[in-house]
Amino acid sequence: MADDFPDIEPTTFDTIVIGTGLQESILAAAAASAGHTVLHLDPCPFYGLHWTSLSLDDFTAWAAAGGRLPFMPPGVTQINGSAKPIKAPDGEDLEIEPVNNRVLYSDFEISSPGSEPLGPSRDFNLDIAGPKLAFCGGPLVDLLMKAGASNYLEFKSVEASYIWSGGQGLMPVPDSRASIFQDRTLSLVEKRHLMRFFKLVQNYCNAEELNSEVLESRFVDFLDQQRLPSSIKSIILYAIALADHDQEHGSLEPSTVLKTKDGIDSLVLYLSSIGRFVNASGAFLFPVYGQAELPQAFSRAAAVKGTIY
Repeated sequence: MADDFPDIEPTTFDTIVIGTGLQESILAAAAASAGHTVLHLDPCPFYGLHWTSLSLDDFTAWAAAGGRLPFMPPGVTQINGSAKPIKAPDGEDLEIEPVNNRVLYSDFEISSPGSEPLGPSRDFNLDIAGPKLAFCGGPLVDLLMKAGASNYLEFKSVEASYIWSGGQGLMPVPDSRASIFQDRTLSLVEKRHLMRFFKLVQNYCNAEELNSEVLESRFVDFLDQQRLPSSIKSIILYAIALADHDQEHGSLEPSTVLKTKDGIDSLVLYLSSIGRFVNASGAFLFPVYGQAELPQAFSRAAAVKGTIY
């Protein structure tokens, strides 16, 4: 029935956005900033879609629903309202179209290893897509600041990164001049190699001074040409350039090979992120209350510009 839904004024909009995931919320904020009238809808009773952060009870309900959105949170008996035909302002018959979102995970298993309570449900903010970090100097942080969305969320700096070494165990990543000099696991020779390579990368200015042949070569081969020790290569490849696959041993699919251009771009982004903000010592930021804060921040910025939710 039409009474199940509140009246919305105005009745026409330049842009209608369905879903409050991160991409949809950025789109709504951009459209509102450009002067468009925006209606932003979501079948879920919370922000974020697959970018949401759930309390313990809501996370359990989401898992019990097979990871589908929307799910029925505890105490909620209806989300989508009536599906009966309704009338448009001009008298035209309209029907409510259900919104079906894709399942984030193709398969997962629920296990209950213990029955002891973990604590109050609201003490937990569980990111259903897994925690994600943002580079201090990355495009997401730039966009948050440009859109004014950074005023509506709080970040925490990731104070240190670590890499596993088979011989030395868990090691802090020496990713700045200060951390290199303070590191106790590297020799003086290794520290000099790493400092010299960081200066080399910064002088390349995002690899603009390298020829195309070098840029398209394997990054691990480029590191070999710099005569870097094996330990330093591992730190650069996997802890700073964040390569997803083993670049040093065996054959790789072309799509998984880290090219020199991509490797240097990753290093420049990482190094430029360190020290960008006074209260963030590392290269990464994380929303204090979970990744759901990101779409919420863009949604609030859109609402300030007149978007209706």
